[in-house]
Amino acid sequence: MVIKLITALGEIRMHQKVAGIEFPKTNELQVVFKDTFADLLIPISPDMDHQLLVGIFYDYLNHPVSKLAIA
Repeated sequence: MVIKLITALGEIRMHQKVAGIEFPKTNELQVVFKDTFADLLIPISPDMDHQLLVGIFYDYLNHPVSKLAIA
C-alpha cells in the first residue's frame, strides 16, 4: 500500500500545474500549485489508497477555489 501511495504522490507531483508537495503536519499532504489555484490540503489516513488520493487531486483540479482548500 505504501508503494501505491508513493506512486500517487509522484503522479500528482509531475502534473504541470503543481509546484510542489509538502507535509505541514503528520498525516497531512499539501499540494502547492504554480498558478492561481489555491493550495490543496489533504488529510491522509492509513486506509487511504492510491485511487482515492489521486481522485481527490483531480476532483480539485475540476473545481478549484481561490483560497486554501481542505479535502
